[in-house]
Amino acid sequence: MIRHWHTLKMPLRNEDGAITGLVSSARDMTERIRAEEELRRAYEILALAQRVSQSGVWDWDIAHDYTFWSAEYYDLYGIPPETAPGHEPWIAAIHPDDRARIERRLHTVLEINNGDWNEEFRIVHPERGERWLVGIGRVAYDEEGNATRFTGVNLDITERKAAEAQLRYQAYLLENVQDAIISTDLDFYIRTWNRGAEEIYGWSAAEAIGQRVYELLATTYVDADVEPAVARNAFITTGRWQGEVIQAHRNGHRLFISNITVLLRDEAGNPIGAVAANRDITERKQAEERLRFLVEASAILASSLDYNRTLENVAHAAVASIADWCVVDLVRADGAIEGAALAHIDPAKVHWAEELRARYPVDPNGPAGAPNVIRTGISEFYPEITDGMLAAVAKSDEELH
Repeated sequence: MIRHWHTLKMPLRNEDGAITGLVSSARDMTERIRAEEELRRAYEILALAQRVSQSGVWDWDIAHDYTFWSAEYYDLYGIPPETAPGHEPWIAAIHPDDRARIERRLHTVLEINNGDWNEEFRIVHPERGERWLVGIGRVAYDEEGNATRFTGVNLDITERKAAEAQLRYQAYLLENVQDAIISTDLDFYIRTWNRGAEEIYGWSAAEAIGQRVYELLATTYVDADVEPAVARNAFITTGRWQGEVIQAHRNGHRLFISNITVLLRDEAGNPIGAVAANRDITERKQAEERLRFLVEASAILASSLDYNRTLENVAHAAVASIADWCVVDLVRADGAIEGAALAHIDPAKVHWAEELRARYPVDPNGPAGAPNVIRTGISEFYPEITDGMLAAVAKSDEELH
């Protein structure tokens, strides 16, 4: 191993100044030089780390009123390197809107014997403009609780703050779009459920998350030929599915949904889940069905001279497209109301309804329903038939049940 020595040689002289000898001394400097080299290397590494991380260190010796700023610290703030480090140039570089808060926080951390410093603030860099920094440091105190030293590091977090702002904006959009945005894992268990999903389906996020999406919403395909398992496997293979499905609201109502589902992948390209954008198109589909019914009904009315047969065909057309029940009532010459046609989505219930109608004829003076529409000429629309409404028009418990 190479050793480093510091040697000193001095001549010995007599009274006449003649050299009579030599005094030599030597000191082993190996450890000192090694320590200096390690210190130099440490400073180089620290400087590199500061440049890479866009940071700068400070050391404020409060007891002796001495402040040190690294070269990277000067660059971070845009302070000229010939400026003496200290409080005044530092606070002047801070954004005017943040100065008072940082001054108060600095005063607090110096006064209390718990000097952890972790503050985010803006500066105005002379060349780079407004930047976000975070200061992380610690204050040391003497036995009497007086601050003696304040050391720490500042880091440029401008990009992080911009990313956070972008995430907040995206989260805001996600929560405020009218469409249902739903993410799931690969087994289609719900992970996220936005406000649009809550409004469309009636389930809160707390209720929906963790449920299997197609089970919760009783999903079926508008195209009856689509096999759910086959469609899901095809989605995993292609990474995308788009089409129309029928799903259920929490109250049981049927919803027509326009769906776009995209496969989510990690950075390595491995599938990790799915995200769906669902739009409620129920009103549009109902309008389309009503239009189709009107077209079909017009064709039926024009196709036959058999009045009763025509009305029956219209009733069946209504059940096929826009209703579960369809009843056509006519007024006889004596004012009585009689059923001209009756259809139900379940043919087995038609006979039961006809029998019930025969036993409990419609009262022409009834306050609502067909009697009232016939008397006034004003249509009635009931989006939901409640038990109370049924009880009000039933003539007996038998009819009600």
